Amino acid sequence: MNFTHTSTNVVQKAARRAAVLAIGLTMALGMIAPSSSAQIGDRVTVPSGTTIAVKMDSTIESGSAREGDAVRATVIAPIRIKDTVVIPTGTTLKGSVQEVTAAKAWGTSSGVTVAFDRLESQTGASVTVTGGLTTPAGEPMDTIDNLRRGTELKFVLDRSFVVDSDFYGQTDPPASNVRILSATASTRAGQMFVRIVAQNTNVFRLTETHERRGDVVHIFVNGTRAGYVRGVNELVVTLAPVEWRGINEIVVHSLGNDIVIRSNSIGSGTITASEAAAIEKKVQSLLYDYAKMLGVRYSFFTGQVTFTSRNYRENEVELLFALNSLASATRLYTQLIRTTDDVQGIEGATDIVIEQARSVDRAAARARSNRAESIIRRWTAMRDEVLIADNGNQSVSANWNR
Repeated sequence: MNFTHTSTNVVQKAARRAAVLAIGLTMALGMIAPSSSAQIGDRVTVPSGTTIAVKMDSTIESGSAREGDAVRATVIAPIRIKDTVVIPTGTTLKGSVQEVTAAKAWGTSSGVTVAFDRLESQTGASVTVTGGLTTPAGEPMDTIDNLRRGTELKFVLDRSFVVDSDFYGQTDPPASNVRILSATASTRAGQMFVRIVAQNTNVFRLTETHERRGDVVHIFVNGTRAGYVRGVNELVVTLAPVEWRGINEIVVHSLGNDIVIRSNSIGSGTITASEAAAIEKKVQSLLYDYAKMLGVRYSFFTGQVTFTSRNYRENEVELLFALNSLASATRLYTQLIRTTDDVQGIEGATDIVIEQARSVDRAAARARSNRAESIIRRWTAMRDEVLIADNGNQSVSANWNR
């Protein structure tokens, strides 16, 4: 009996020592090799090698890019660590042009080197990142050229970083606080545009949050008081292909009844009259300021340019001609969009507007005048808005599931 009792105590003590040893070993191993996607409280580590799907917000071309130019892209698919969305859709990836190699004689290749170094969330928080762009197939893009706004690429992290709830924000978007009157959707150049009209929002500045849940996209529209703001009762939400392909409906949440857009009501459209008019106004303003800088008279009402006896420097006149041609083309284009729905006519006019915009690009790249520098910078900043006409001309099938 005593022997059995003694043996039991020995076994129990040995078991306790083994358990303590196992716990200690587990803790030690945990300290030596932590998980690459560890989560402590609301702090989450995004591991090296994470691939982030992005859509370019900037157009990059060696003929017009300058070292130091800011470049941006938008995250189009959320990154999840366990059950937490740590990099939400809509997060901005920021960087700059590092080096520009223009095309030269004897077959020298042109190209632009860019570096992205910061992620900025919609909450306003930001983190430093390192990584590189790749094609959707995963091929590295050390240099790029002729990269259009809206191009979908991937950004692969070279190093892990930590984010917390200040960065990734709330899990559930806030409820809408404005009443929605109507909502329609159309596709263009692979993207979907949801046009939303709200009621009595002249004192509000409209913003939106959207997310995809299964085969439904939810859009939450909110208004922030900002004094009297004319003409802000309309909001256009842009959805990338990864956000809308395969969905069955879009729900636009309202202070009153929600509005549901079903897949069979989708349309494919071209640039609108208001978009064309906005393009025309910006081009005319740019031409007016440039003409004034050169001592040339330009009339907004007639579109007439009158030269003076001044001397002009290298390529200044070429840029003036290119801007004048683009201003004339956009003026006619606006009138056409307002008066016809003839698809072939609009396509032909679109081609002309885009070609005139390319002419401005070429003239800007050749200009060597210090007086033209500010105009060229303004053109570089607005050229993507002009090229929306090209996107508008490329309609896609109304079949959401393609």
